[in-house]
Amino acid sequence: MKNIVLIGPPGAGKTSCGKILAANLQISFFDTDALIESQAKKSVKEIFGEHGEEHFRQLECSLLDSLIAQPQKTLGSDASFVLSTGGGTPIRPGNLAKLNKIGLVVLLEADLETLVKRVSQAGDSRPLLSDGSQKDAQTAARTRLTELLADRNPIYRQAGYKIDTTSLSPSETTKRVIDVLELDA
Repeated sequence: MKNIVLIGPPGAGKTSCGKILAANLQISFFDTDALIESQAKKSVKEIFGEHGEEHFRQLECSLLDSLIAQPQKTLGSDASFVLSTGGGTPIRPGNLAKLNKIGLVVLLEADLETLVKRVSQAGDSRPLLSDGSQKDAQTAARTRLTELLADRNPIYRQAGYKIDTTSLSPSETTKRVIDVLELDA
């Protein structure tokens, strides 16, 4: 079985769906942010705070390179897996091509209001969505997500497979991924 790579904006359901998908397919689940945190021994928020976004993006690129060159060394296994990426992972030039080398790339997307609702419920753990200048978390999330989507959608739309998760639960999204990829679960 080929690896499955989930991309999309914050709140689209990459992590929630990825975990269920991996369990249903009886393969491993990995999250790029968690892998980077483990390697750096710092949270994503700490990395952004101490070193900035550019340093974090370099860590993402290095991780993708290692997943292509030495997946067993990077993950501790060479078996198939589901990889959930950070929302900005595919944006850096060359990263979408790297993700396509790693596995089948599936875009999970949702309408703006659904994304706002989901990320607002998640709290401020996402460095690019926190905005200290606005007191209302939903207003801040809406403003920032609008900006991110304008920048990122042209890249996201290049994914081989696309699923709108707006009205889907994580379990329904998982079923849709399995159906779209024609996988046996």
